[in-house]
Amino acid sequence: MGLSALGRYKFSPQSSFIVDFDYMFTKDDVIDPKPNLGLGFEVSTGSHQFQIFVCTADQILSQELRVYNQNGFPNDILFGFNITRQWGF
Repeated sequence: MGLSALGRYKFSPQSSFIVDFDYMFTKDDVIDPKPNLGLGFEVSTGSHQFQIFVCTADQILSQELRVYNQNGFPNDILFGFNITRQWGF
């Protein structure tokens, strides 16, 4: 069992802030996951979206992120960058 929350605040038509938090309630003797905290900034153009973020997660899949995260805030911070192409057919 766990809690996952994601928020997005759009402060202009092209830009927004993103916040992500994951916390596991159930613990294991072998695997003791740490909570994930992520902060991001998103800029959207007419055809692309650019995201830059800092977080404590090093997994791509959300299932692995919640169960196996061993990185803690503020010591283990990772940086990320995403580009998304929007097709308007």
